[in-house]
Amino acid sequence: FDDLQSKQKLPEMAIVDFQFVPVTNTANWSGFVNEIKGMGYKSDRYEDGNTLEISTRPIALSAERIWFHEKKFTIIGHRYGFAPDGWGFFGVESDGAPSN
Repeated sequence: FDDLQSKQKLPEMAIVDFQFVPVTNTANWSGFVNEIKGMGYKSDRYEDGNTLEISTRPIALSAERIWFHEKKFTIIGHRYGFAPDGWGFFGVESDGAPSN
């Protein structure tokens, strides 16, 4: 995050997307998705059929906030047979609309 921030101006607010992949043959997709959705997060399965993306609401973009969510999702994902595989974000204006 610090390296990225040193190379460009980052938005103050962003929706952060976290990707997770199954690491066991018995990964429980529905259990993971249901728990995440029950916490108010959006999730989508990629067309590759092997990646689950979890999206936050707009959050203050910082290494600490990203880690807060990644840690929470990783702990939950581990229970269902998933591991983190990356993250990305897109900036939003203060009203929640995407920024350019």
